Amino acid sequence: MPTARAATPPASLPRSRGGAGCCGCGSGDLVEFAGGDVEDEAADGGFSAVRVQVGITGPESPERYQELAAAVDEHCPVLDLFRNPVPVARTITVR
Repeated sequence: MPTARAATPPASLPRSRGGAGCCGCGSGDLVEFAGGDVEDEAADGGFSAVRVQVGITGPESPERYQELAAAVDEHCPVLDLFRNPVPVARTITVR
């Protein structure tokens, strides 16, 4: 099975992003990396696996950041699309 990385390079995100404030966690630096395995190229080319790594530094304990991660997983609309696929309707208007 071919493997490909559909990845964004590691990047520090501005402190205002990441949503830590919603759970009362102190702001810190956040680094994310995402990658995945591509299914058989003869098929639809979708992913057979997706991996996300997140590194965070800040004033909170590791346990608080684990709580933040759990809250994000519970409320993330993009993650929800992976876990609970929904029908997608597309229309096109040609002018």
